[in-house]
Amino acid sequence: WGISIYIGGCLLCASSWSAWAMILFRALQGAGAASASALSMAIARDAFAPRDRERLFAYIGVIVAIAPMIAPVIGGLMLQWLFWPWIFILQGLCGIFAIWGVAMIQEPLKEFNQVSVARMAGRYLGLFSNLRYTGLNLALAFSIWPLFAFIAGSSEIYIGRFGLSEQVFGYFFGFNAMALMAGFYTCTILIRRYHSMTLMYTGFVIIFSAALILYLIPHNGPWQMALPMAGITLGLGISRPLVNSLILEQVETDVGAASSMLMFTFFSLASIAMWLISQPWNDKIRVISIICLCTSITSIATLVIFQRHTTP
Repeated sequence: WGISIYIGGCLLCASSWSAWAMILFRALQGAGAASASALSMAIARDAFAPRDRERLFAYIGVIVAIAPMIAPVIGGLMLQWLFWPWIFILQGLCGIFAIWGVAMIQEPLKEFNQVSVARMAGRYLGLFSNLRYTGLNLALAFSIWPLFAFIAGSSEIYIGRFGLSEQVFGYFFGFNAMALMAGFYTCTILIRRYHSMTLMYTGFVIIFSAALILYLIPHNGPWQMALPMAGITLGLGISRPLVNSLILEQVETDVGAASSMLMFTFFSLASIAMWLISQPWNDKIRVISIICLCTSITSIATLVIFQRHTTP
């Protein structure tokens, strides 16, 4: 149902008659796509052991990182030969392919419970009584701020400040996406040899170190921004799959609700990061570096507190 809503949103976007209509239909498109994001994590929680689930989240992360690299290229080629609605028609075709993929998956949930809307809302509220889940979810969700601050502010930095063309900006943006993909892929390799908590600390230390370099060095050209930011996203790629798995390990029931709440918190805080970096700062590179420093310190402190309260 969620992917079907997404496909409907794609077709409505393709037929948009104004900017406001496009915004409304894009919201519908995103709401449908969110079902796949949340439920795929819940299925992974039900169907895989912790170590296998961590590797699976990392593999998913590689795919997620590839998308922003190839999507602008495909979109640019389509705009050269076709009209812009075809971009959304292609997305709708991808949705149909996704429905086929879902049809090939066996339902992992063995027992279904028919519950009312009120009781379902109560289950979401009940998640807040799980302090380990809630605390980790809220504290570690801030670790995604650096990525979304970069996404929202990079065009103004690279194009407005450094004077790059839109095409060259796309290359630098893709370079950052490659670093994120490299982090996810590194996670899939290292998780076989090292403890997941060690890798999470490593990822956040890499973020802190790269952010400190970004803060201290002069920003005279695009590479002074791109290279430290690549280190930051590399650290995010290493740590984020393990963070998601750790958060979901804190619940035994209502995994679907927990996964949905995780994604809701994730994107809610991400939107705040995008709003924050969009303010009229004098030096947005410094702001991004400060955000990275603060969130990495917060994440490391959260893991230390969590270990102290869970280790016998």
